[in-house]
Amino acid sequence: MTRELMSNTGNKGTTGLPVGFHMKPQLYDRLIEFCLVFLIVFTPIAYGAVQPWAIAVFEVTAAFMLMLWIVRMLASGRFEMAGNPLVVFFGLFIFYVSMQFFFSRYPINNNAGYAAFGSIYPWATRTDLLKIISYAIIFTVTLNTVKSRRQISRILSVIIAVGFLMSIFFLMRYFGVDAPRGIINPDHYSGYLGIIIPLILGFLFVRHQRRDIQDAIYAKQFLLLFCAIVMSAALFFTMSRGGMFSFIAALLFMAGLTLTKGSIRGKGWLLSTVVLLLVLTIAWLGATPVVERILSTRVEIASRYFGGRLPIWQGTIEIIRDYPVSGTGFGTFGYIFPGYEPERLAYQYAHAHSDFLELLSETGIAGFLVPGICGLWSGLWMFRRFHRRRDPYVIGLSIGFFGSLTAIFVHSLVDFNLRIPSNAIALTIILSLFMSTLDHKQRGTFPVRGAKYTIHNAGARLLLCCTALLFAGLFITAAVRPALADHYYNSSRAREQTLSPGDLTSGIRGTRLAIKLDPINAEYHYQLGKLLFKANNNMADRNILDAYKEAVRLNPANSRYHQSLAWTYGAVADAENHSVFYSRLAAGSAHRHFQRAIGLEPKNAYRYRAYAIWLFNHPTKENIARAVKEYRKAVVLNPLLADEAEKYLSKYKNELVLTGPTDTG
Repeated sequence: MTRELMSNTGNKGTTGLPVGFHMKPQLYDRLIEFCLVFLIVFTPIAYGAVQPWAIAVFEVTAAFMLMLWIVRMLASGRFEMAGNPLVVFFGLFIFYVSMQFFFSRYPINNNAGYAAFGSIYPWATRTDLLKIISYAIIFTVTLNTVKSRRQISRILSVIIAVGFLMSIFFLMRYFGVDAPRGIINPDHYSGYLGIIIPLILGFLFVRHQRRDIQDAIYAKQFLLLFCAIVMSAALFFTMSRGGMFSFIAALLFMAGLTLTKGSIRGKGWLLSTVVLLLVLTIAWLGATPVVERILSTRVEIASRYFGGRLPIWQGTIEIIRDYPVSGTGFGTFGYIFPGYEPERLAYQYAHAHSDFLELLSETGIAGFLVPGICGLWSGLWMFRRFHRRRDPYVIGLSIGFFGSLTAIFVHSLVDFNLRIPSNAIALTIILSLFMSTLDHKQRGTFPVRGAKYTIHNAGARLLLCCTALLFAGLFITAAVRPALADHYYNSSRAREQTLSPGDLTSGIRGTRLAIKLDPINAEYHYQLGKLLFKANNNMADRNILDAYKEAVRLNPANSRYHQSLAWTYGAVADAENHSVFYSRLAAGSAHRHFQRAIGLEPKNAYRYRAYAIWLFNHPTKENIARAVKEYRKAVVLNPLLADEAEKYLSKYKNELVLTGPTDTG
């Protein structure tokens, strides 16, 4: 359907665009394809693109792709967009997370979790929101520009080549040979390979009808088979049980699909060949560690803690119980989880080791239903189209795509691969190529479905072009500023260890510049408070107090911020230049924030220790009695503090006799 948005005034032959934008649509498509190739190559090499600078790079690239796509359509005078259920999902989810960002939640009140809406830490929600918008742009632009069979095969070949190269590097490092690093975490690396290997098998399933180039086809298939074996071996040598079992699940699902399509039913032997060659390869390279890792799973299932994940899942479920409707805010799991640890864990966990549980805790039932319903809708949509197709190319690749989705779905049950940009971008591109393949004609390009709009008026095209460029510019600014702020912040942290006044002054200046670039990042305000405290010879003043208060306001879930603010209030209360009333008021604030720090992280012994030390430093009978309680709680959580606690107890034993016995709590 075609609609004229503006009256057809002016010359129809002009586009209303600057001269520099007058290029053939094919050139825009090539530039977009180059951006896709860059993302495919860059994100795994940049350690998964988890650092702020790498995140900024892929977000800017996504914005550039959007500009190219919009300008391409405006230059041609036709505004077309393919209709797809996943586009609806991205739109709804972005809207939901945007609402969480704008409605921050402070103070945190677990009892209000049923009715409250918003994010406990808007900065974290904004950070992940920009990533989701980038994924949506990549998906939509790829879906609407990658239309030919040659384009699809070319991009898939790049994905496979990068995965193969990363596998070679990994195996070299595994056997002690120095090689470049990519995705560092083996679980995430296995998840990355689990997405790619089924694509190779999908290419092997494609039945070629040309008999005049059989030798070239056999050579290509042998090369693909070799890549599949090497990458599968690398996956198993990551020792990631989630990666192993998700890969096996993908193979079983693909085997089941081959039985439903008569045109490739006879190619089920390919999966058997891959499995056999994989077993022989692992046995040749050294099967003992792989077998031990797999067999150890049975022991850990029977044990109390399934690979260390059970306490994380238990804490996540408690978060869901307190915030069931709308969650704590997208991207905030790592900031709220310390208060829900069932026991003190050895590491700080930023993710729930389950994409589904983490999403449910951060977005609640309301937010979880969006990807849940859209995922089910999209799955049914894909299966219907798959069973209608007869083209061998479409059938073969589709089985590979289904295998990739199965692998990431199963692995996401026990890990957080979708929170790693390299894996999320690879999955996004694969999903868009899958949709394109399902709509692909045997010859030519797939038809663009959905509404089509044609704009003849040059002024309207120019207006839309400027709007698109403005949005892209704002998006690029939002992506780059946090990366620059992180650079200044890291520089200030390096200067924090020195006692040189010049370095401290430079660190303060850099931190203030970071705050100017990214004012809602609470860590920068906290860093500013620490630097000001050192520069002021460890004496509290109003500027330090304001910096810590702002950190607490922006991220009220961080116990460190509350503890530092409590110490600062305590120092202000001890200052001689304040009135008695103000000193008592500051002391009361110190009590509240020490207690708040303990409430936010009840399994951290050092929160009780800090409060106890402050109480001992203000030795009234009530404070000493309370300090003993807090120190005993700290010793229960961390027995290594027993000697230190004994010194304080010995020092104040006379006061303890007067106050009587205390509850160890």
